Amino acid sequence: MKLIPTCYYCGVVKGPSPLKELKPGEDPPKEGVLDMVPCPGCEKLMADGILIIEVADGETDPVNPKRTGRRVVISEESAKQILDLKDVKNNRATYMEQQYFKLFYKVESKNEKDN
Repeated sequence: MKLIPTCYYCGVVKGPSPLKELKPGEDPPKEGVLDMVPCPGCEKLMADGILIIEVADGETDPVNPKRTGRRVVISEESAKQILDLKDVKNNRATYMEQQYFKLFYKVESKNEKDN
């Protein structure tokens, strides 16, 4: 079975889709993560700062948690202080549960309005 490659970080389809190669009667491929290489969009976000990916509350799967689709980028310095990330050069993305992401996002949005 062929997989449609998706970005580990955001879930968008990466590369060409094998759908056009389907033969009559063949099951369509499913989407799946083939590697941890970010798509061009996530790669740019990670170059700008640390990517925070919102996941469902109570999600415990450290490898493939259920993502909500919301993301935000913060500076390396903020990540070191707020998220206690020690190795920001190699750790460019992290997960945050929805309940905390909402609080964090409100604070960030308020700070942007104040400036």
